[in-house]
Amino acid sequence: SLVRSAKILARKKADQKILLSKKNGIPSSYFPNADRSLKQQDLNLLSISSNIRSSPTSYVSDSLITNELNSSLNASEDQKASCGCCCPTQNCTDQEDSMVTLKYPFTGQQCVSVLFESDEWKISHPTIKTDKFWEFTTKIKHSKPFLFKFIVDGEWKSSPLHPKENDGFQGYNNIIVLISIEWTFPALEVFLCTALAGWTDRIKLPFCHTRQKHIIIFEFPGKGVFEFKFIVDGEWKINPNLEIINEGPHQNNCIKIY
Repeated sequence: SLVRSAKILARKKADQKILLSKKNGIPSSYFPNADRSLKQQDLNLLSISSNIRSSPTSYVSDSLITNELNSSLNASEDQKASCGCCCPTQNCTDQEDSMVTLKYPFTGQQCVSVLFESDEWKISHPTIKTDKFWEFTTKIKHSKPFLFKFIVDGEWKSSPLHPKENDGFQGYNNIIVLISIEWTFPALEVFLCTALAGWTDRIKLPFCHTRQKHIIIFEFPGKGVFEFKFIVDGEWKINPNLEIINEGPHQNNCIKIY
């Protein structure tokens, strides 16, 4: 029958994926629940078969059905392979920087540019005006404070849309700090919780299939010591490979940014 053939085809696809995963050294804990996955595929395949059978075409060949089933399974595999990890600018490769968009709210200004501390405040970068913002997109390095400031119609100003720090001249600079946070041990689901949010936030770490770890690019609001912890498959944990603060059951990971 169609469903029986579909199950065989789906099982072959699942077996091929597991063999390939084992060959590439992916831990068994990363494998999805095969039975659950195949049950869902059964429902998808029944839907496909119903759509094909109800087609106005007078004759539906087995090869047409097989092609439709293969297309559905392949599309599912492609969707899983595209992990969309980290942030939209990451392409599942080891990068030390990310693209960010600096914004200043548009309220009728005539000209807005942005300057960086890394340029010693000497190069003025023109922004692009959108409906709501003045924007400039640039690449910044991870784990290093990135300071910038806007010149708005000839006046130095910081943006209310980004974190700020005192510039030492009775004003403020904007600051962005991007940190790559990773969980490199086998796990099905990993969340990041921070002291900044009172430990109530749960930020999911996507799994990067290329780098074989859970990873996220997290933005910290300036300089200082920031504590965080992981929830790994429902349990609070710290990463022993990262810096640890405090002792006993109150241990947390931390990042120091100066």
